[in-house]
Amino acid sequence: MHSADHGGGLDPAQTMRRFEFIVNTAEEFMTLVNRDYVYEAVNRSYCRARNCSDGDIIGRSVRDIWGEERFTEVLKRHFDECFSGKEVRHEEWFDFPLGGRGYFDVRYYPYRAGAAEVTHAVVVTHDITRRKLAEESLRHSEEKFSKAFHLSPESVAIATVREGRYVDVNEAFLRLTGYARDEVIGLTSRELDLWVDRSDCAQVMEILSQGGLVTDREVKFRNRSGQIRTVLFSAESIQHEGDLCMISVARDISERKHAEEGLHEEVRSLGAHLLSDRLEHEDAFADIITRNRKMRSVFRYVEAVAASPQPVFITGETGVGKELVARVLHDLSGRKGPFVAVNVAGLDDTVFSDTLFGHRKGAFTGAEQPREGLLAQASGGTLFLDEIGDLRESSQVTLLRLLQDHTYYPLGSDTPRRSDARVLVATNHRVENRIAEGRFRRDLYYRLRTHHVHIPPLSERKEDIPLLLERFVAEAAQALNRKRPSLSPELVPFLSSYDFPGNVRELHAMVFDAVACHRKGRLGVQDFKDSLDVGGAAPASPAPVGPVGEAEHFYSLFGRFPTLREAELLLISEAMRQSGNNQGAAATLLGMTRQALNKRLHRTPELSAARKT
Repeated sequence: MHSADHGGGLDPAQTMRRFEFIVNTAEEFMTLVNRDYVYEAVNRSYCRARNCSDGDIIGRSVRDIWGEERFTEVLKRHFDECFSGKEVRHEEWFDFPLGGRGYFDVRYYPYRAGAAEVTHAVVVTHDITRRKLAEESLRHSEEKFSKAFHLSPESVAIATVREGRYVDVNEAFLRLTGYARDEVIGLTSRELDLWVDRSDCAQVMEILSQGGLVTDREVKFRNRSGQIRTVLFSAESIQHEGDLCMISVARDISERKHAEEGLHEEVRSLGAHLLSDRLEHEDAFADIITRNRKMRSVFRYVEAVAASPQPVFITGETGVGKELVARVLHDLSGRKGPFVAVNVAGLDDTVFSDTLFGHRKGAFTGAEQPREGLLAQASGGTLFLDEIGDLRESSQVTLLRLLQDHTYYPLGSDTPRRSDARVLVATNHRVENRIAEGRFRRDLYYRLRTHHVHIPPLSERKEDIPLLLERFVAEAAQALNRKRPSLSPELVPFLSSYDFPGNVRELHAMVFDAVACHRKGRLGVQDFKDSLDVGGAAPASPAPVGPVGEAEHFYSLFGRFPTLREAELLLISEAMRQSGNNQGAAATLLGMTRQALNKRLHRTPELSAARKT
């Protein structure tokens, strides 16, 4: 509506009737106000919004309807400008009884009604709340986008599709590429020599120019210093200030790729070790006496994972030799630092933290001097935490944080220290059961169990008993400064029938006790009976020799009754096989001295391959 000069043929009454006819059909709020600021007409839309009739408005002043303060500070100024002949427009928030709070575009049009000067102001009010909310939503969205753009931890950039010229980049992009902002904006990725393979860039631009989408494309970027970084690149086209642009996100996965390559090499090495029966470092396992196939498999696995920086979870019953395996892992790891072991069972959180992390002077009562923790002592080496299954839950959180960040705080210090010690742990518990009971954190378990070594109990490798018996008897005799006693033939079968709940450690203690108490003659069954663990299954006495009628066993082996020489060859061969060609252990199985067995091996050509000095 514009200002109009309606002179001549229409009197004021006709003018009013025409106004009322026009405005009552409009959806906008329309009012007619005279120079005394009094309403002379209002339309139905205005009355509905104010929840009143036209009789409630017409004849009343603007000051009366809107209040003194609003009239004086806002409305009077707009009306006065309109009465001077100007069209006035402004936007503002205000409330209607039924319309609620809204944002309105208010326009004041001068109206002359046949007179030379303006006699009325026609006020037309448009509800533009939806537009205003949409604009504010857009503004908020732009603000959020700007914040997300600049604060994103991922590298984000906006560039033109046609030339690839950078319009804006965030801080993560600058960190990834090594450039400053003013070195990037306005330049192209080609000018920065950012793409290692420019065909990747060309393909991306071609896809985007056709309205396509690029998602997680693995490409290589070259940063300012020439370092190659592998990134997952995603992009889509957008309109930016009238230009077709692309917004791209580059996620740096260089470390992940390096870790994957290391894992692939580790898997390859592991496969090679597990598929071969050969050990590359046989001497590293010299302290672990065995000829058991399961143990040989354990050795091959230990060789395969020894160089890995990841934790190793060692499980097995009490006394199977978990710390021995941990020491082998350290020896084969190539680490220059020391092997540091600690039993963590029963330590409360403070003692655990002090033991591992150390403390500063004055950190707690009695801390009169600073002390380095075991982590610092194990720097560049290996930290072995035994009995990890008994670690308190609060300490489990502390350990998990260390494994995640490789940093720790000595007690009383607010300065973090970094640890490069590899962590090995061991337990005789079934940790899965402890997790189910809520006594061990599942996330810590999976963090520790990158590599898992399980050592079988002695009850599952009875063939090791003769070898262990030989070793321990010799060690005990030397430690006690005594002559090494010979062993009775029935001793190995007797011990082999025992469960050994304490495993190798129990056998070791049992042998030392028996040798210490032994006085003369052969070391026999009676020397061991008093040392048996009352909780274990009692071994059976050696079985008597069966009757001659059981000679059918010989027929199953030879197809006939064997000669004495054939039986001797069979027994010696089998004893040598079971003992891993250890003449001392084989002689024990056969119930003869080592010297006697050695003579038989030398005078029997068929057994020459089994000789071993």
